Amino acid sequence: MPSKKLAAAVTFVVVLSMLALVFYAGASAGLVGVCPVTRPQVCVEIYAPVYGVPTFRMHSNSCVACMDGAWLWIKATV
Repeated sequence: MPSKKLAAAVTFVVVLSMLALVFYAGASAGLVGVCPVTRPQVCVEIYAPVYGVPTFRMHSNSCVACMDGAWLWIKATV
């Protein structure tokens, strides 16, 4: 019988792998994204609403979300 620590480790790896797969699929479809390390200085005026993480508010587009300090963005369905 496997130990509880081994079962917890395997569960953690499986959950982490599934989250990575979901994030990869979302990024491929343009539904989520990661902000670059250097923040943008100027953004275009295109309305494509996204939610910023960890700002937890809606921004007009991903560039604005990254400029306001978000690490990740999730496309909003409007």
